[in-house]
Amino acid sequence: MLAKVSYAAAFIAFAPGGLEAMALLAVALVGVGLLHLVPAVGVLGGATLERLYGAGPLSPELELLLRHRAVLFGVLGALLVAAAWRPTLRTAAVIAGLVSMLAFVWLAWPVQAQPTAIARVFGADVVGSVVLGLAVLAAARRGARHSVGSAPGRDRRT
Repeated sequence: MLAKVSYAAAFIAFAPGGLEAMALLAVALVGVGLLHLVPAVGVLGGATLERLYGAGPLSPELELLLRHRAVLFGVLGALLVAAAWRPTLRTAAVIAGLVSMLAFVWLAWPVQAQPTAIARVFGADVVGSVVLGLAVLAAARRGARHSVGSAPGRDRRT
């Protein structure tokens, strides 16, 4: 399933006549933003966190840290979704989203025999990174083709 999503994103990003690159970036931002909003429900408390991560009973200190983490995911998810409609937020949102996902992948990579919940987060972050990265590349390719000097309606002889 995860591989199919990645291949589909690659096809859309690089296929001739595919979706408009900036629209693809907006869709990727919303998708990755929603992915980051899922763990935000952990702010509701220990029982929700235990279901979300497949963890046993949490100590009060660990519950506090994970609830704070949930708030941060909510902020990041909201930024990513808002950036789909606010181009001025896109650079910051893309950097924050990629740093968040790739940092988890890097940290979780050496962990042997990951629990199911961690493996699920790992896979989601890999797919999210690929999708967002491909969308950024497609948008950058579009930007290179439509630079100021070659923009339609622009006369360079002036």
